[in-house]
Amino acid sequence: MDEELPVLWLHFEEEILKCRERPDCPPCVRKAFLKDIMMKSSSRVVEEREFDSMLHFYHDSGVVILPEELIGPKTHSSEIDDLVVINPQYLVNVMTCLHDISDHLDVDREHCNQWKKLQEEGITDIRLLEHLWKEFDSPATELVGILEASGMLCPISALAEVEDGVMQDESESFESEISKFIVPFHLKEKCLRGKWEKLCRKSWTALAFATQIKS
Repeated sequence: MDEELPVLWLHFEEEILKCRERPDCPPCVRKAFLKDIMMKSSSRVVEEREFDSMLHFYHDSGVVILPEELIGPKTHSSEIDDLVVINPQYLVNVMTCLHDISDHLDVDREHCNQWKKLQEEGITDIRLLEHLWKEFDSPATELVGILEASGMLCPISALAEVEDGVMQDESESFESEISKFIVPFHLKEKCLRGKWEKLCRKSWTALAFATQIKS
């Protein structure tokens, strides 16, 4: 067993690298997908505990990214917790796309107001994110969940926004809670910190703001 385990783990890394090269393999996959590939290629039963240990080892090694292990608040979504980013560079590209937005965004009439709001207030919504990430091979909602887990997006609480004096249509209140986000590295003034902390879900602390608000 002592000799077999390292070989199996190395084989697991090889399978991950093969998945990266497959055009039909998405950059973010379910854990069960990787486990199934592993069991088929190794012709042996891979116990859940052993598989979980391999995933965390390669997460710590930078080969994959487990959203459940990122620094942000723990997500309440089991779907996001079940994801594995098999190519970390993909997530870097997603983050860079959001960070360097002014360098690549073709602002049309439809997204002009959303772009202005992001520039001036550090707020975005799911529609602008869908526009920004339209070339990526993952749903925007999936990428939002990963970036929320990493501290790159902060979901806004609809209730807190109403309390802050921003009136909303009743039919929009629920949608706002899940579709509006603060982008900490687009906040230009530290004086906005207190206001936006009020709008964040209670599960968030000052973590995102302490290190990412622009000086």
